[in-house]
Amino acid sequence: MNKPLTYIPEYDHWTNERGNLFIKSEFDPGSPVFIDVSSDYWEFGGYINWAEIDLPIILKDAAKAVLKQKLKSVSSHYVDKYRLMLEDIASNIKSDHIAFDASDTNRVLHIWESLKTPSNRIFFREMYGQMAKAGMLDAKNSIYLKLKQTKARKNVRSLKDVLNWHPTKGALTPEEENLIRNHLEKAPRKDNKTFGVSLFGWLLFATLKRGKQIRELRRDCLKCIENDGIKQHFVQIKPVKAQTGDPLRLWPIPEKLYEAMVEYSEKPTVKALQEEHDRFLVIKCSDLKKTGVIPQAIAKSMLTTYCNKIISPRTKQPIHVTPTRIRHTGATRMAYSGVSRDIIAEILEHDDPCSCQSYIDAIGSELCPQINTADRNMGSFFKELNQVYFNGKIVDELSDQPVLIPTVSKDQPIPLFVGSCGRNTVKEGNCHKHPFIGCYNGCPSFLAWREADHRKALNYIETEIDRWNKTAVDEKTATTIKEFEAVKDNILTVIANIESNTKQV
Repeated sequence: MNKPLTYIPEYDHWTNERGNLFIKSEFDPGSPVFIDVSSDYWEFGGYINWAEIDLPIILKDAAKAVLKQKLKSVSSHYVDKYRLMLEDIASNIKSDHIAFDASDTNRVLHIWESLKTPSNRIFFREMYGQMAKAGMLDAKNSIYLKLKQTKARKNVRSLKDVLNWHPTKGALTPEEENLIRNHLEKAPRKDNKTFGVSLFGWLLFATLKRGKQIRELRRDCLKCIENDGIKQHFVQIKPVKAQTGDPLRLWPIPEKLYEAMVEYSEKPTVKALQEEHDRFLVIKCSDLKKTGVIPQAIAKSMLTTYCNKIISPRTKQPIHVTPTRIRHTGATRMAYSGVSRDIIAEILEHDDPCSCQSYIDAIGSELCPQINTADRNMGSFFKELNQVYFNGKIVDELSDQPVLIPTVSKDQPIPLFVGSCGRNTVKEGNCHKHPFIGCYNGCPSFLAWREADHRKALNYIETEIDRWNKTAVDEKTATTIKEFEAVKDNILTVIANIESNTKQV
């Protein structure tokens, strides 16, 4: 029987009785994995053999240190991609016969341009940023800033479709989106396949998550939280990309969607498959038995086919609906509402914030005739340039559509309510603002609850500001920090108004 590993806090490593060193990967907090990093050969899903990486020793040691830190939170796919990036760098250095100098801007940018794939450039940029942060090899934040400002993907077709408002691949117009949502929400529920496909599409619209994240939802993903008789409904989703390794996140969903998901899970055939595969979506297909997850191609095809009868008012043709297009639509709506690029990147869990710039650029495109251009006045189009003030009301009672602090920690397992949304969705339509942040920052529909612990909200925002200050090194991410600081000021305004007994209702 193997003896338990011993933790060495000064190195944040683990060791066994033979002296081997291990890194604890908590990508899946419920099932941590210990990775042996004692030898040159590291294995975690993929592998990396440091003896075969033909890099200068000083660069190889720095790359090892960066990877050790990353292994604590990344998935098993990370190691192979990291190895391929290092092999690409090694081939460039060898062919050029020039030593790598992390402090030489031209040399670093030359390596960047020479890398063969977007993935290698993204991983190189991340590695260089970690080196600059840790003060390794004289790597400089100024050079990292240049890398951050340079697109890793030289020609992203899908994002050009966003920029040009492509009629079948770009963002949906509001009319198209409403038709699709209505079609999904009113889908027949007798047939399990049709019901499951409609929930897949409905969840994509409600969460803006990737199709993979929705397909891999666990069977117990639903959560209903009640506080003082007010219920809020959530789906628990595993983060990916830049936020890989973070705990499951609670994502608010409409009550109707929650009820439909419960109804789906109560069907005997569905329930049996959910228990067998530990997945929420269990549409019968041959691959479900093999992998326990509906394949991407099948899920996409079923969604596209189901929505194929909907005719677009814009093209007069069937609307082409895909998970990617739904995300493009949600991201473009956020950009149209004035949400910053970095906030959009965090919500969509992009590994490259530059890729979100197309959503913002699309707002000014001349090829978006279905958008109501009358709304593009100076006050809304340049919303980020203006100071945003608390514009809601302070109330004594919670109503439906509660607003809560968007985090659940071990110390505070139940989300705390800070107020309600007073928006009349029947007359005004669904709100596309970021929950919590958009509420405090100037939304007139926000009803701040007098009895809420707004200081907990303040603590959350201050934590986010600290986190961004530690990681953000360029001017563009400063926009995100500025947005959080505006939220902080507005929370303080709410607290001051409550403490001075200033009633605004």
